[in-house]
Amino acid sequence: MLPVFLFLLHYLYRFLATINNHLLDRLRKASLALADGQIDEPCSEEFLRIMAICHENMKHSSSLELNTLRKVYTDAAILRGLLLSLLSLPMNAIASLDQAIIIAGPYGTGRLELIMDLIHNIQRPFLSNRSLNARVITPGSSPNFAKCTVPCLSTPPSFLDFQLTYSRKPFILRDFASSWPALSSRPWKSHAYLCSVAGPGRVVPVEMGRDYRTDDWQQKIMPWDEFLTSLEFEDHPALENAPNVYYLAQHDLTKQFPKLLDDVIIPDYLYAELGSSDFPGYTPPRNENRMLLNTWLGPKGTLSPAHIVSEISLSSLSYSKVCHRTHTSTFSVRSITSRQLVI
Repeated sequence: MLPVFLFLLHYLYRFLATINNHLLDRLRKASLALADGQIDEPCSEEFLRIMAICHENMKHSSSLELNTLRKVYTDAAILRGLLLSLLSLPMNAIASLDQAIIIAGPYGTGRLELIMDLIHNIQRPFLSNRSLNARVITPGSSPNFAKCTVPCLSTPPSFLDFQLTYSRKPFILRDFASSWPALSSRPWKSHAYLCSVAGPGRVVPVEMGRDYRTDDWQQKIMPWDEFLTSLEFEDHPALENAPNVYYLAQHDLTKQFPKLLDDVIIPDYLYAELGSSDFPGYTPPRNENRMLLNTWLGPKGTLSPAHIVSEISLSSLSYSKVCHRTHTSTFSVRSITSRQLVI
């Protein structure tokens, strides 16, 4: 696979018109060095430098430049992952491949599928040593509900009623997601299950700090297993005296761990056509599913100040020691720009 990929990459960038020829030339040279057998740390460091330059330039680039930078970052991360695997550094290799998903999308036809195949192949020797069985956890006691002015509907509205009437204002459906496997047979509040769907070596983007308005708040990429040890599950206690509070938010975890998609049931409401005069700025996302899937996972005590969500948003919030919220589903529509399922 490696020689074929390098061959195609070389000719792709040879004819790619872009304003950043110097960066592409560096990627070409590093790719050809790898193809010629330079399997060493300096070659890995060159790919890492290319990734860092792309990431920094993404912050201030135009849409055309951004896609080029995403493509270069994706391929540099893939090639670095392949090189690290050849250097017998499997966990580092998986982390590099994950960074292509987290930072760049990844961008390019077939790149996500290639990354997932590579991760699976690198993980294969280690999977037999991990427990893939998750204990089904019975729901704990429900918390007291805070006073809420958002209407709570006794029964879900029909698809037509939602499209014509209920899409114009928020509403709550209690226990709407109670039939999801994520709350029963494949519980997301199980440490063992969340470890098993990812496999070893995976990394995720997290936020550090209880409130993003404070000076000590920051973002980082950290190992998935390490992040999970900072949370309290019913089958695994949280790490005592943890120095930081970690929180995963606004990230499509299902892109990294596709098995999680089998654990949720996408509501039909997210497919409603709402491009009317009520929402003049609305355009569906241009991905295959025409929706955004974001995951929030963190400890109790984290804060989210009052804010307006600029999407069609379905939020499924489950009460547990991991996510200290009530199990309810809130549908809201405000200043629509895209569809979003918040899990």
